[in-house]
Amino acid sequence: MRWIQVWLATVVTTAVLVGSVTDAQAVVRAGVDVRWMPVALEDTKLEEVELGGSQRQLESLGAGARLMLGFDAFAIGAKVNIARHTFADPDLSYTQVDTNLQARFILPSTRLALYVEAGPSIALDLASTGYNAGIGAEVDVLGWPLVDLNLGIGAQYARVPVNAGPGLERINEGLRAIVYVGFDFSM
Repeated sequence: MRWIQVWLATVVTTAVLVGSVTDAQAVVRAGVDVRWMPVALEDTKLEEVELGGSQRQLESLGAGARLMLGFDAFAIGAKVNIARHTFADPDLSYTQVDTNLQARFILPSTRLALYVEAGPSIALDLASTGYNAGIGAEVDVLGWPLVDLNLGIGAQYARVPVNAGPGLERINEGLRAIVYVGFDFSM
């Protein structure tokens, strides 16, 4: 509980400091996105044995939602991603949920933002908890003050344990490319 208080104090202090030196309009940023993960460099192993049929299929899709505090120049908050990873062997396909801390920085005098995020990952079949970290860039194509239409690209490294039967976990680990479209709403 103590770390949550420290985290919130840090977020508010950072937002106030960054916001005081910019022409900030928003304090709360909420957003949703739809993501496509067409390619990846990843391994699927069961007890240190690499499994065949782990070639990613083009229909690997997902969605995300974020709630952030801060201003246009800098915001920090929570991000939840859900993705269905589809492979050539349907038995290897799984759904992943990430609960991340995300920081977003906008480059001065542009509509280009960079972000970093990291946090725990689980597969919906409830094996043990893994982790993920991601980076990316997004551009606001509308340029409106309170609504952003973001087109973005990113990369995510993830290590996700997947339930493979009684007492067994299959480990999916690797680097994924992400292309996405999203909306942000600022208040």
